[in-house]
Amino acid sequence: MNVFHYHEVTKHRVGRYAKSAGYMDWENEPVPFRSFDGTEVLRLPFLEKDPDVLYDDIFQRPMPSKGISISAAANFLELSLALAAWKSYGGNSWALRINPSSGNLHAEETYVLFDDSENSAAALYHYNPYLHVFEKRAAVDTMVWKKMEDYFGVRGFFVALTSIHWREAWKYGERAFRYVCLDVGHAVAAMSVSASVFGLEATVLSAMPCADIKALLGLEKTTWIDHEEEIPEVVLFIHERTQVEIPRLMPDELINHLKTLYFTGSPNRLSKTHTPWGIIKEISAATEKPATEYTNGPRITKETAISATLKAASHVIRTRRSAQRYDGKTHMPLEVFLSILKRTLPGTLPFNVGIIPVAGAVFVHLLVYVHRVTGLPQGIYLFVRDEGEITAMKSRMSADFLWEEISAGVPLYLLVRGDFANAAARTSCGQEIAGDGAFSLSMIAKFADIVGGAPYMYRRLFWEAGMIGQMLYLESEAHGFRGTGIGCFFDDEVHHQLGLQDNYYQCLYNFTIGSAVEDKRLTTLAPYHQLK
Repeated sequence: MNVFHYHEVTKHRVGRYAKSAGYMDWENEPVPFRSFDGTEVLRLPFLEKDPDVLYDDIFQRPMPSKGISISAAANFLELSLALAAWKSYGGNSWALRINPSSGNLHAEETYVLFDDSENSAAALYHYNPYLHVFEKRAAVDTMVWKKMEDYFGVRGFFVALTSIHWREAWKYGERAFRYVCLDVGHAVAAMSVSASVFGLEATVLSAMPCADIKALLGLEKTTWIDHEEEIPEVVLFIHERTQVEIPRLMPDELINHLKTLYFTGSPNRLSKTHTPWGIIKEISAATEKPATEYTNGPRITKETAISATLKAASHVIRTRRSAQRYDGKTHMPLEVFLSILKRTLPGTLPFNVGIIPVAGAVFVHLLVYVHRVTGLPQGIYLFVRDEGEITAMKSRMSADFLWEEISAGVPLYLLVRGDFANAAARTSCGQEIAGDGAFSLSMIAKFADIVGGAPYMYRRLFWEAGMIGQMLYLESEAHGFRGTGIGCFFDDEVHHQLGLQDNYYQCLYNFTIGSAVEDKRLTTLAPYHQLK
């Protein structure tokens, strides 16, 4: 499968959407939570009290750490990948999670490799967010763990993500692979932010090949139900703060040991029947990551003024939601607008985790439709996250663009003046929410040169876009607004807006932010009320 072919055929076009089932097959809606029958279950503690940490502070200074323990891992998961709330309406209820997902379908599964020093036992666990428990899949030799700790030079634990493509293909068909990759990015950013709340750091093992992740998690030793298999994505090392450069690979000795392990547990069935999407299986195989080198470099840091908020970090994290509708009239203060954009700059949390095996690499930029920002003219703007890309952008985009710099030190440029609310909605598959907020945006990635030589980078471009989306969600909540990710957009209509003639740049994700209108018909329940 050629990456360019997949990307082209899964574009939505006016009058022709990417292939999907065409209807909601509720009979076979996937179960939203995976569990492994026959495993030893370890119940995790909940936070007795949320950390007394301000949202702004986690970006500006190191938070105190309570070290590495089962409680620390449980707390970290509670504020990154656990349940955030339940919603109820008309006798039906559904869970919302801390990390966002396309259609709230959550293709990702989470595994934790941890050494419980109190019980002298290292093990690989599956994390079940519905029950907030660890399901033990394999025991790990403690001597091997000790050698691994020495190798990394700092105490910590590992979190791995896999994807179940069927969970999103059930609804979105062949375009689902894109959304799954976005959700990986959402989750990576959520983990990075949560780690910072607890005084820890997150580092992606970005040189690690998919084959090693399969061995680490026993994916090839597990009997999967057809179409419900898990695909390896990424491993993060959650560790105490250190000045030592973290290796971006696990040592061969550990991987070879894991290949000898016995894995317990049988995965639950998610759907009674399935619709095969062969193109997704093909693009998944084509974008598996090989072993790569990691190019070290100085950590990029951005010192930039941010509009202050006094909200607690945990409150912002727990209350993140996707808006369903905006009021179409509320204006956003200019300083808040600029702060939201600046929080997506490279080198700042969470973009310092290193999802790309090249230090400091940046590929995604923001095409911004400004609708209602006080003190800023309506129009189309470009927020350039890597200013070294401006020359290439000017040469490939419309010659009529103004390229007026808005504020010194902020890489935001006015391209065209005017009211583009209807255009923003039109390119987002006609969804009015894209024009009713304060602003909306399209994430534009450097594309052909990146995936042409390294197909695995296709996933990582979407990861970067997903990480940006997660920060837009959190920043919106922190400043009294609400965000919504939009996966349905007419790809080439966005490109036409920029005057692009080829696939050197491509749109990967749309997003919109505004003042949400709450649906008062819904009842909100506590995240783990079902356990009480």
